[in-house]
Formats: sequence, structure tokens, C-alpha cells
Amino acid sequence: MARQQNLEHENIGRFSSLPSTPCNTHLQHSFVHPHQQQTSSSSSNLQQDLGNCPICNDKVSGYHYGLLTCESCKGFFKRTVQNKKHYTCSGNKNCTVEKSNRKRCPHCRFQKCLERGMRTCG
Repeated sequence: MARQQNLEHENIGRFSSLPSTPCNTHLQHSFVHPHQQQTSSSSSNLQQDLGNCPICNDKVSGYHYGLLTCESCKGFFKRTVQNKKHYTCSGNKNCTVEKSNRKRCPHCRFQKCLERGMRTCG
């Protein structure tokens, strides 16, 4: 038991000592101690407090790539970066990106992610 607690404190130290760079800021903000538990009511209150996604206006789920975003925009950004996708806009590169139409123009959605502060690593 004492060994497990020592390992947990070592792991916490690793996360809390990370320098604040655009690429690891989301790690610092999303780390939760393994023994901390949230009740469903406190979890829903937390989500209400976080507000709406600055990309599509959906509910925010946490810090992702340096910005508070929803799960959908987090996944979209991750796939775009990991797969090195390059999108083109069929409009004038100023398409509206909202929850109801966020899949229509991936070019404008990705640009909005970057403009709002999401950061790619490496």
C-alpha cells in the first residue's frame, strides 16, 4: 500500500512539473488524481461551468490541445493532425462552423481550431 502511494505521488510530480508549453498544457489541466472521484451532479456542474466549445458551440468536455473544446472538435483536430490531412474549402474560406453543420467544411473548421488556439505538437 505504501509503495502504491509513493508511485502515485511520483506520477503526480511528473505531471505537475511539466513546463507550460502549448503542447502539454492540456495534460496539466486534465490530470485528475486517481483517488479523486466526482459525483454525477458535480460532474454535470463542472460541464456547465466550462461553457461552450469556441469552435462549434457544443458543450465543452475539457482541455484538448491547449484549449477548452468539445469531444467532437478534439477528435476532428486529432485526426486532422495525425493523418496530416489537407482540406480545401468549396466556399470563400469563411464558412460558418456550428454544432449543426460542423462536418460540412473541414477546412474552415480546422482553421477555426487553429485561430481559437488549438496547438499541434511536433
